[in-house]
Amino acid sequence: MNTTLYKSTLEAKFATSLEYDRLEGRIAGFHYEHFHLRLPGEKNFYKPDFFVWGNGKPIFYEVKGWSRSNDRSLVKLKVAAAMNPWARFIQVEWKKKTWVEREMKA
Repeated sequence: MNTTLYKSTLEAKFATSLEYDRLEGRIAGFHYEHFHLRLPGEKNFYKPDFFVWGNGKPIFYEVKGWSRSNDRSLVKLKVAAAMNPWARFIQVEWKKKTWVEREMKA
């Protein structure tokens, strides 16, 4: 996996995980920073880190490192989830050598 394609080593690590899922047939594919979702307000958009498709609803992933302000920084993710019930919106963090998922509910 070419890590220079990603803004952080954490995003590159998650892309590697997604590539393994693709090769194993658990997902059909993924894109990095492929979409801009319009949110309420003038010039207000959300750009998810990853878009994943195959095996059910499409999924948008937001990759986060450790931060005390994670809840505040996820406002756009939560609003996007509420506005787009056709997809799943998940925040992922790397904790204790595993990916921990937190799905945003509408």
